Amino acid sequence: MARSPQPDIVTTTGAPARIVAVADRGVIGAGERDLSFIKVSILDKDGHVCPDAGPELQFSLSGAAATIAGLDDGDPTNHEFFQGARHKAFHGLALAILKSAQETTGNVTLRSPADGLEPATVTVTVVPPNSLPLTR
Repeated sequence: MARSPQPDIVTTTGAPARIVAVADRGVIGAGERDLSFIKVSILDKDGHVCPDAGPELQFSLSGAAATIAGLDDGDPTNHEFFQGARHKAFHGLALAILKSAQETTGNVTLRSPADGLEPATVTVTVVPPNSLPLTR
């Protein structure tokens, strides 16, 4: 006998409480040609994305193996620069793009605080390009 599908559940989010950052790749190759895309989410205390949240995020890096190549939020009406260290979130989301540095390896930590929210940190490791695993 077939089971009936689970009903969709709609949950109202609470107030923004913290920021979470997740890198699409935790290891990138050195040489200014490799990127890691970091999704930044504004979450309530229960871990739900806050769709009304749009705080200004302040991005900073520690470590010399990468730079911030760009920032975005997906809002087609936002005319903020894509480069820099500050960018607003849109519908609770933002994007930071890290670019590896020329011939520099090591760990790079991106920190993204916003006023009144617990900040996020994420670490990306930059390795020599010939050390990257082969993938298809």
